[in-house]
Amino acid sequence: LGEDLCSLHQQVDRLAFSVIWEMDADASILSTRFVKTVIRSEAALSYEEAQMRLDDSRINDELARSLRALNALAKKLKAKRN
Repeated sequence: LGEDLCSLHQQVDRLAFSVIWEMDADASILSTRFVKTVIRSEAALSYEEAQMRLDDSRINDELARSLRALNALAKKLKAKRN
């Protein structure tokens, strides 16, 4: 199974079973849905590449903005656990 069937690859559709959460600005869960989905990764990034997109304000494409939004959400969720 390893690297082909179970891995996410750039621009390759994968069938998934997803949890969709609607959250408010404070990262509180407002609703939850469990659905069958098709997911497609926009990019295959190394940790270093992802960190560069988070840190370099000159990179402002849709992928970088999405990574920053997810990072902000992760920080809110982590703060709620502590």
